[in-house]
Amino acid sequence: MSESGMSVGGLDITICGLHEIAGCFDPTMTHAISILDPETEEPEGFAALAAEKFLRLRFHDVIEHQPSISAPDVGHIAAILNFGAALRDHAAPRVLIHCHAGISRSTAAAIILLAHRGAAAEAAVAQVVSVRPKAWPNLRMIEIGDRMLKQEDRLVRAVRRHHALALAARPELREIFTLNGRAREVEGLDAL
Repeated sequence: MSESGMSVGGLDITICGLHEIAGCFDPTMTHAISILDPETEEPEGFAALAAEKFLRLRFHDVIEHQPSISAPDVGHIAAILNFGAALRDHAAPRVLIHCHAGISRSTAAAIILLAHRGAAAEAAVAQVVSVRPKAWPNLRMIEIGDRMLKQEDRLVRAVRRHHALALAARPELREIFTLNGRAREVEGLDAL
């Protein structure tokens, strides 16, 4: 398992940002999930993966609908869940999940995959944060995944608790997220 990887239920996941792919994607990777803004070009190196082992998702790292912005939606999360279901047929899947920075969309996708494999919500969040300490999972993705997995807000609560801890450690994030249209992610965290 790579330094940035985690192994849960026979699934080895590595999470990284676009600038880290060259150091994280190696020939032992069996699958990849690439989550980028719609206008961002696909990184080199994924061509070696068969189409069924490579999930390309294109949406912006936002948590609310905005004009001319592609927000994560049910179709995106369904694609992640379907991809995760197909991983069950592979003996020892090694999955690279990346987004632009390896902080928000990729960590949310990893949490959703782990929950889909049966990990408890708190455990899924803790495992992702242990390998990506700067993780700030995209709340919209988590909310959709929570509903689709019938988690009854367990995933949402676990991620919100992590957001509260991250915000306590880095209070400057409140202004950054508020200015970038993600105020809902930093509201109400003081009570958690």
